Amino acid sequence: MKNRVTGILLFVSLATILPAQDAVPAPPADKKGGGRPARPPRPGVATPGVKREMTTLTPAAVISIPGTPDWQVMTDDAMWVSNGSKNTVHRIDVKTNEQVAIDAGRRPCSGLAAGFGSVWVPLCGDRPGTENGAKPAVARIDTKTKAVVATISVGVANSEGGIAASPDAIWILSDIKGTLSRIDPATNLVAGIVRPAGPASAPVVIAGAAWVSVDARPAISAYLARLSPERDAVDLGLVPSSTFGGGGDLIVAAGSAWVIDGGNDRVLRLPLAGFRS
Repeated sequence: MKNRVTGILLFVSLATILPAQDAVPAPPADKKGGGRPARPPRPGVATPGVKREMTTLTPAAVISIPGTPDWQVMTDDAMWVSNGSKNTVHRIDVKTNEQVAIDAGRRPCSGLAAGFGSVWVPLCGDRPGTENGAKPAVARIDTKTKAVVATISVGVANSEGGIAASPDAIWILSDIKGTLSRIDPATNLVAGIVRPAGPASAPVVIAGAAWVSVDARPAISAYLARLSPERDAVDLGLVPSSTFGGGGDLIVAAGSAWVIDGGNDRVLRLPLAGFRS
């Protein structure tokens, strides 16, 4: 999950997670069938200095959060963790490791975002069919008072991360068709809607601009979109269908967009020179 978004972070490469294993030799030839193809090597890295066994890592602290702790976001002095099954968000003080549980609303889900002195929490609400159930929304928690100061009525596309903070707005994927809703932090209202031409991935914000990747087949295979809050529109940067198999998660850094190309099992680095600034 998750990680649809500064602080003290521990980066562990995939190589540290996978145990080193030697390649599995090919099974003996099948006398009746004339032989079998060799199995591919199992994953794992044995190069000295590349991997570190998880058993050698000693936690500086272990903070118990009963329930289903999931998404995290960092503010200046705390780590915030959502807990969907308990309808809470937990604030962990980075100096003392003490935590405070805050009632956020029904089923926190789909990521966390920090901005404008607040933590923004998508709420999936009650599942369809629940009588008098709570509807999807976004809760705004004041980081100083540790209280919910607003609940914005807006859809939540799914539970897998779809919220980000830009310098002037909060962006959230608000339906499965890829609609992005722009929340104005000055009014706590949805101030604009952007509808890319297809399902969009979770938004990311880099250098003040919100970006998404969009799967828009069959009209065009896929494209990257730089969102314009001034016009509630999309500045398009098209990616040829022959090179892009489908929209996926992305980050924007080092003058490029780095996109998961799930249709072809790879990552693409795409220059941003063709995008409007």
